[in-house]
Amino acid sequence: MSKHLLEVLNHEDYTKIEFELLKSGPLGGDQELGARITAGEIDILIFLWDPMTMQPHDVDMKALLRLAVLYNIPTACNRSTADYLD
Repeated sequence: MSKHLLEVLNHEDYTKIEFELLKSGPLGGDQELGARITAGEIDILIFLWDPMTMQPHDVDMKALLRLAVLYNIPTACNRSTADYLD
């Protein structure tokens, strides 16, 4: 996580941000997150992964990103964009 994003998250105005841990992607986490997107529960998506490594659940990741585009969810897939979205 970038220094700027950490500063934002540690700022007193952001103490009410709630985080909920989901399962790992290969264990169904991508589908959990996709379900929340379709239910209108997600405002922004910060989805970081190692682009130099093959992901065993690549199809699930693509489906998740497709849902984010379909439902018009602002999405960051790298640190620079994540900083911009905050």
